[in-house]
Amino acid sequence: GERVSNLDELTFGLCGEYVVKTEQGNEFPAQLVFRTTAVDDKGRLKVDDHLRVEGQEDIYAIGDICGTEDPNLAYVAREQANLVYANLAAATASDQTTKPWAQNALPMKIALAVGSQRAIGLTASGDLAPEPHIIGFKSRDLMSGMIWESMGLKSP
Repeated sequence: GERVSNLDELTFGLCGEYVVKTEQGNEFPAQLVFRTTAVDDKGRLKVDDHLRVEGQEDIYAIGDICGTEDPNLAYVAREQANLVYANLAAATASDQTTKPWAQNALPMKIALAVGSQRAIGLTASGDLAPEPHIIGFKSRDLMSGMIWESMGLKSP
């Protein structure tokens, strides 16, 4: 990680056109900037077992920026998003029962599309995943269909 040198020039949490400058002289264009001090040694946001950013009750982190030990895969981010969604819904309901994220508990470690007709995958137990299964959810459209469907939209 690099320390930001122009914090006083940035507006946090609002969309705009920014240039984040570091003490090492690097510059990064950004449209949205968040201030956070809760980062781990890999530069990811520290989260609790419900994927809330450390020290924040109402801010969640999922996917690659999330400081869990899970692999950085779209599949993991999607499952984390599903959990956060379910927990937000539960928190606003009368029972308010939420579930923690179980790190490294997903059945797949990796799924790799090799064109639209071939694929290979590795399960969490280290076994090869059945190719038809991987083709079904990854190779056909690189999971874009699932993303469109999750938003209630028809894939183009």
